[in-house]
Amino acid sequence: QLAMIHSEVSEVLEAIRKSKGDEQVVEELADILIRVLDLYGGLVADEYTGLSLESVLLGKAQVNTERPRLHGVLA
Repeated sequence: QLAMIHSEVSEVLEAIRKSKGDEQVVEELADILIRVLDLYGGLVADEYTGLSLESVLLGKAQVNTERPRLHGVLA
């Protein structure tokens, strides 16, 4: 499943490089989210984790707002 996520990331890069337009780029980003959520759901179903993705995501977003800018991007 991680390889499929990587494949979707590559498709976003290709859509941007080939100027395929914002609709294609956003569709590929949606595919990434779908695959990530599917992976998370599988990990929960297999009892690999019981952590709330929402809680971890919100915590990580807060930490990232406090990080210094790196390479022109807010990490």
